[in-house]
Amino acid sequence: MPIRQFVLEPPVSIDWNHRPISSQLKLDKNSKLLILNDSSIADLDKCAEKKHINVVFCNQAKRPELLLIPEVVGDNQKLNTLVDTYFSLGLSHNVQFSRGSLTLLLRIMYCASDKSYRGILNILRKWFEAPKNKLAKLITEVKIDKKMALPKIDKAILTFAKATDYTENILNFLWKLHGANAWSKKSKKEINSLNTAGQITVMPASVFKENTYFYALFIYGVKSHIEVYIDSDVSFALVQPYLKVKADTFSIARYANSDSAELAFIASKAENMLSSAQIPDQSLFFAWLAYKDTAALADYSLKDINRLLSVSPYVTYVGMYFTLIKSQFCLTQYDITKYHWSTHETVK
Repeated sequence: MPIRQFVLEPPVSIDWNHRPISSQLKLDKNSKLLILNDSSIADLDKCAEKKHINVVFCNQAKRPELLLIPEVVGDNQKLNTLVDTYFSLGLSHNVQFSRGSLTLLLRIMYCASDKSYRGILNILRKWFEAPKNKLAKLITEVKIDKKMALPKIDKAILTFAKATDYTENILNFLWKLHGANAWSKKSKKEINSLNTAGQITVMPASVFKENTYFYALFIYGVKSHIEVYIDSDVSFALVQPYLKVKADTFSIARYANSDSAELAFIASKAENMLSSAQIPDQSLFFAWLAYKDTAALADYSLKDINRLLSVSPYVTYVGMYFTLIKSQFCLTQYDITKYHWSTHETVK
């Protein structure tokens, strides 16, 4: 199933320390992209600093380049993934150039750069700002490293230098996505690509919009099969098309009062589910449980569980979630001080 974990949250999001997303902030070899509610960003930042975990933040103020870098454009497979990403954007629907041309020009830009982290970005800015005659000269001067050569790349250099209008169409497309990054301040920390092992990349839900650099990061991450966490404020319409990907990399959080059809769809695709015990009606979780492991419901009644929640002190269940662990229906809670999940006694 494409959704690793579905988290059903109470209508008012609880603090960072009690949310399952806090379990994602850990050092391991897995690269992660966390698209979080804006209200959680500051708490994550504090927690990361306390744990001495380096997090790469992507927002309007901080726009690190994670795509137009040597690690991506200099690698054939990652370059193909990047081009696939670009052509998945609505921005590409009316472009007047081909995938092949975009691939070749990106590799040529890489060869023209100084191979530093911002090298390709600097070439994009230089070529984008150049008048036609200077652009043609800049392209013809590029020397191709044999190790970086692609089929027809020498012919492509001549074509791009001659057909500058065509070349500018590609540069304009790239500039719409990466132009603001070219003006951003240099980071004091070393930044790798989105799919570098162990890297945690974080962006707020407010910048996650179609046809943007941030949306391109998401698509590239999905196509690269990195772990992706979608928080409850993120537009589901932008995410849904990519749930068809057959990779166990998605975790999604939604509010309990979200669209019922949307919640049912997500639940049907989820391998695991966490349902907040702060939600008075556990109907959706029971439906998912019946779908996943009917035997786990043998001793439980939806009416009894809902009644238990309604008569118990509310504070009892803050930060706790119903889930299925080894065919057992139970309550679990992430212990941020010990960095692991604590499973409580099975609900009776």
